[in-house]
Amino acid sequence: MFDINTAINTAIAAAVAEATKPLVERITTLETKLALTNATPPAEQAVQVDAAAAADALNSQEWFWEKVRRFADAAAEAHMEAHLENANHLDEDDINSLIETAIDNHEENRTHGDEDDIEEIVQKLLNSASISITV
Repeated sequence: MFDINTAINTAIAAAVAEATKPLVERITTLETKLALTNATPPAEQAVQVDAAAAADALNSQEWFWEKVRRFADAAAEAHMEAHLENANHLDEDDINSLIETAIDNHEENRTHGDEDDIEEIVQKLLNSASISITV
């Protein structure tokens, strides 16, 4: 069985990575250019990324959530297909066959007695019975 939380978390992580890929490439390019010029930016120019602001910015982007939905749907569908390929689910014919087999086994191995057993038990009880009448 697949874990929907894992599928959703994986989808979100993949969508975030995909959405931020151009920014990461741009930052890498800028860092490379900066390293080549041996210049370091002053401390007051250092860029700080606010995680909450980044999350708010992504939350306001419909395209981001559409990517997350598509990725999650695809992941869930893939997990379901993999499950169905490897599953050994019973169909109606299998269930009916198992029920018939169980009934046949019960009839062959029954221990609840049949007519001959009941007749024998009643005869034993009555053969040793006595009746007394007092007035």
